[in-house]
Amino acid sequence: MAQSQVTASFPERSSDWAAEVARECYRHFSRELAVSWRASRSPGTLEATLSRIAGVEEFVRSLDYGRREGTGGAVVVTGHLGNWELGAAATAQSGTGLVAAVQPQGWLAGPLLGRMRRGLGIRVTHRGPGQAGVLLRAARTGVAAVVADQHAPGGEWVQFLGRPARASRGPAKLSIAAGVPLYFAALVRDAARDSEGYRFVYERMDDGSKGPTGAGVPAGVSARELTVRWMAALEREIRRRPEQYFWFHRRWKGSPPESSKDNSEESSEGGF
Repeated sequence: MAQSQVTASFPERSSDWAAEVARECYRHFSRELAVSWRASRSPGTLEATLSRIAGVEEFVRSLDYGRREGTGGAVVVTGHLGNWELGAAATAQSGTGLVAAVQPQGWLAGPLLGRMRRGLGIRVTHRGPGQAGVLLRAARTGVAAVVADQHAPGGEWVQFLGRPARASRGPAKLSIAAGVPLYFAALVRDAARDSEGYRFVYERMDDGSKGPTGAGVPAGVSARELTVRWMAALEREIRRRPEQYFWFHRRWKGSPPESSKDNSEESSEGGF
């Protein structure tokens, strides 16, 4: 599946190139899982691993602007790019009060991921309508973080890597409901700097002006617009380092009906 999805996303590249990206993708995620698991098992290893991350201080200062101004926290959305678990750990360890919204997992993966995240110092809550209050409080007082690039039934149709895909409006809706900025961020391997090092890449999804309450998202910015922006930011980073994207899930499912090809279809997705 990985190679076929790379090929479809980069039709201008050769089949040999796509095969190499797929192989590097397997290597990347095997390595990152091992790095995250080892870091979660030892405070000393976690500290050493986090010390190899560049840009975390600048990222946290940007997120902390609202709290310094008394206008609230932030929502951070990311995709399955680089090492999102370690990115959450670095942000949480910096005193941001991060809460990560995660999808419930199966009987085997769920406990293992939960154990790893506890060892990394990540506070989690499951995504769903029943947890909306938890995420709103986190967004207003600290950081609410969501990995939201997988297929979202009932989500917004957007162009992603050259093809229409359903995207969750949850992070954008949470940002608007909380009145705080939405950021796209990812923690990526930075081989140019250090073969064992990482770097934060991030971008604020609105223009930085304040909303009507003095807080984040300005009036008139829609959930759809914010969703299109952060998906475009994710795509830019994937194109820079395709071997660090998780090509193993079936991201593109179905196609938009004729009535929505002008991007005017209303999303039926509920909750955050």
